[in-house]
Amino acid sequence: MFNPNKILLVKLSSLGDIIHSLHLLDVLRRSFPSSQIHWVVSNRFETLLQDHPQIDHIHIFQRDRWGKLWRHPTRLREIIGFLRGIRREKYDLVIDLQGLFRSGLISWVSRAPQRIGFNSRREMAHWFYNQRVLFPHPEIHAVERNLKLLTPLGISSETPAPILPINPLAQERVDQLLSNHQLNSGHPLVAIFPTGRWASKVWPLENVASACEMLCHHGLRPMILGAPDEKHLSNRLKDHTACDFIDLIGATNLPELIALISKLDLLIGHDSGPMHIASVLGTPVIALFGPSTPIISGPYNSPGQTLQKTELDCLPCMERQCPLQTLECMKQLSGNHVAQTALEILGISSTP
Repeated sequence: MFNPNKILLVKLSSLGDIIHSLHLLDVLRRSFPSSQIHWVVSNRFETLLQDHPQIDHIHIFQRDRWGKLWRHPTRLREIIGFLRGIRREKYDLVIDLQGLFRSGLISWVSRAPQRIGFNSRREMAHWFYNQRVLFPHPEIHAVERNLKLLTPLGISSETPAPILPINPLAQERVDQLLSNHQLNSGHPLVAIFPTGRWASKVWPLENVASACEMLCHHGLRPMILGAPDEKHLSNRLKDHTACDFIDLIGATNLPELIALISKLDLLIGHDSGPMHIASVLGTPVIALFGPSTPIISGPYNSPGQTLQKTELDCLPCMERQCPLQTLECMKQLSGNHVAQTALEILGISSTP
């Protein structure tokens, strides 16, 4: 049986996609317990994989620094040095989970005897592999699609048990954050993540406000999560509701976000990185789906519920911007219905 000494996984981004790759990592580690497993990841997600017990080394692809090479041609020397470092490792096996030109190039530069990737012609990445896996039917979950890359190795894709470590210092900061907001009194912890990179996935502010109103009416103080550049949304939300929600937009870095989600009793959010973090951690989720499909990217083997207005003819459009410019798929996920679902999951009676 093939028993590689050194394995390289290439998955640069994004947050949710890296989370979906942890299942393959777990199967690899259990199949090859004595092998070294390394990972190439973008600098933006470095902290996600730091101190991971199943990873021996992380190579950081400096995407922010190298992304606009034409402006700084002298940085080409840094990229060449990075690629030489990959080659010096003398990997026996490389699995490209990204499937783009740059990830394919990294795989090829490694000179590994086995370089596995999908036969998809996206950005012609398949040129760089010597073992190509037939790209599975598009309506298959991303986790299961990734596990197909183990087919050439003859590895059984037994039920994975992915690990997402929680940074102890981040946990301490989150505990203090919750204490500062007096959220250590035994009441259920609920957070809402309404924003995202896709404009078509954003849950309308009016819906968020009505959900907050109903949750507050039943004695809960929902936390609102988001990125630092979305801080303005908290002021807008205050204009829509008198609910005493807790504004945590931009208040946590990535390790702290993971630690916070691990302590929640429920996360409400759309198809996004935080939703997938909750799924891996076993935190119950209400997944709000609009333009994308839960068949591909829904919570994987995790508690909670997925909500989507499947009767709409336009779904799933898989577009970042709503082609109809109505955002109807997200608008129809009413705040009251989502809050009612939340109360049911938490075992709280919705009657006065």
